[in-house]
Amino acid sequence: MDALDRGLSRLHGLAPEYGPYGFSNHGPMVVEALFALGLHEAIEPWAENYAPRLPPAPPPTAALGHDWAQALGAGERWADWVALFERELEDASHGEVLRRWLPRLAPGVAAAAFHGLLRVAHATRALDGHTSELRRAELARALAYWAASYLPLGGEVRPAAPRAPSEALGEVARVALPSRGGSITGRLQEVSELIDATSALSLAAPGEDLGAFVSDLVAIMAAVFAANLQHGTDHPIAFVHGVTGPGALRLVLPHLDRPDAEALLRHAFHACAALNAAYGEVDGVMVEPQPAVDLTEAVELAVRCGDEHAIKWIEACVREQRASRQGLGQVAMAVVERLGG
Repeated sequence: MDALDRGLSRLHGLAPEYGPYGFSNHGPMVVEALFALGLHEAIEPWAENYAPRLPPAPPPTAALGHDWAQALGAGERWADWVALFERELEDASHGEVLRRWLPRLAPGVAAAAFHGLLRVAHATRALDGHTSELRRAELARALAYWAASYLPLGGEVRPAAPRAPSEALGEVARVALPSRGGSITGRLQEVSELIDATSALSLAAPGEDLGAFVSDLVAIMAAVFAANLQHGTDHPIAFVHGVTGPGALRLVLPHLDRPDAEALLRHAFHACAALNAAYGEVDGVMVEPQPAVDLTEAVELAVRCGDEHAIKWIEACVREQRASRQGLGQVAMAVVERLGG
């Protein structure tokens, strides 16, 4: 059993959310991020410190079968979804299960403020590296979380000409909501009712290079984050997810056929546009290419402070730099300093 499996073992059997406001269980995602960063010795201490805040996982209530679509978005049926995905992963490889289920879950990619996608992406990378019972069990729980928190923002994916997210994001107007309080999920639901979803899904579409679409989406959302930080946003965590969410797409795209990958990317753009409409306070944000920089100090600070968002954030920044050869600018370190302060 390696360091990642030991960390997953400590977190196994715990609920997908905790606290009175239903905060997402970040544990499995963080231990996988630490593993990806090569910080194996930090995994078990971090998991030991984090696990006590989580209640035990609930038991299943009723089996899911061909009626699974009726249970999408039913948070109380998470354990039933776990049982379904455990059965599927017994009968097929994780790649086959992802190829079958990600297209079904794609319209709800905004689930739990991107945490469905995020948890699935981390679990997928873990299994791509090495197969174990604990890693399969974590993918079952991750897929179950996406399904149980499924959040469709509406709209139909229609044929569209290739267009970069950075060119299209500003065309989805920011929405003046009565209050800026409440959960990220609740605000996305509010905004989705005020946005022409099908038009939003047609504004940006990938060309031949799917990775370039991801790079551009991450870059514009990082620029939006930086602009709102400078403006004094009170909602940095919302913007953290606006970068880490689309960045996680890289980890699952290899398991999808081209049409399904394109559809997932367009739903992800729609979710990012809705997040900017709900929380953005700055218009006219543009992407300015940033050189890749040494993030060693930021990684050390994130691990030292132990904040789950800081660790996941900086691992995503490191991953993005390696994939796109572009940096995220000063926002990479600024976010860690803010979360770790």
